[in-house]
Amino acid sequence: MRAQDYVQASTFVRVREKSFLTREQWERLIEASSLEDALRVLQETVYGVLLQKLDDPRDFEQALSERLREEYEEMMRFTKQPELLSLLRLRYDTHNEKVLLKEHLLDRPLDDLIMPLGTEDVTAGRVALRSTERASALPKHLQEAMEAYEGSQDPQALAHPLDHHYLASLLRIAEDLDNALLKDYASLSVDFYNILTLLRAQGRKLDLSALDGLLVPGGRADVETLKSQYFSSVTSLLDALRHQLPDALVQSARGAWEKEQRLSALERAFDLYLLKTMQDGAGITFGPEVLFNFMIQLENEVRNLRVVLVSKISDIEPARIRERIRRHA
Repeated sequence: MRAQDYVQASTFVRVREKSFLTREQWERLIEASSLEDALRVLQETVYGVLLQKLDDPRDFEQALSERLREEYEEMMRFTKQPELLSLLRLRYDTHNEKVLLKEHLLDRPLDDLIMPLGTEDVTAGRVALRSTERASALPKHLQEAMEAYEGSQDPQALAHPLDHHYLASLLRIAEDLDNALLKDYASLSVDFYNILTLLRAQGRKLDLSALDGLLVPGGRADVETLKSQYFSSVTSLLDALRHQLPDALVQSARGAWEKEQRLSALERAFDLYLLKTMQDGAGITFGPEVLFNFMIQLENEVRNLRVVLVSKISDIEPARIRERIRRHA
């Protein structure tokens, strides 16, 4: 990937970065006394135009999705390699595949769970799953997911082949694009998945041998080291990975666990490290990293907004909301 191909895109992105919510706006959103008050704060931002298009502002999810859709379309006009954005959009394809498989098993539509930001044709996927003639033509990872469920009758078994395909695709695309920041994104994504998968397997008291089909190669932490720590505590596991993962990541994850001892705390620590890594790596004048980081940060802003607004519906206290959102600055 040539940095020179992204001069115009980087200039455009630097302007668009000014549309991110400010710290003051975040504080007003978090402290808002109700959903209606929070939505009034958003009316003053770039989200205001999108909210005004809704018949009911409480359908804010449509506005959040539309914000992402518009920005992805804008960025697609500038990128020389569409795969750059596929690294982020693949997660939506994987989510939708899981929904379609659930539809197939439950024999009822789940349209409200479909996310519109993927790259695959959801309608075509739905038709292929319903057609016995086309079943053999399904992608290999979908066939493996269906076979895994049929063999175990465990809905969780559906997810692993799809997640593995997603992570393998991330690694392949990042390698093809040959960009250090994108390779970091892909390998760290694998590491985070493996660590959390191992800890969830511990919680379910699965046999050690089960890890062979659960862990994904390609991260910085090798699979054998992870397996050797299966019966260890979380802190011992993290300590064992000190020489394979960045020290700052291990320390932040360890601190998060010691404070809360919840997987959600580890997930937050991982996400915050990834956000900071992407932002630091995009601290250049121009290049694909600038565009990629912008979309990473926007995805996080939308996720945080969703947390805040849903929390307002549930009347969750501001202090608890602050614990749930991901902000590294």
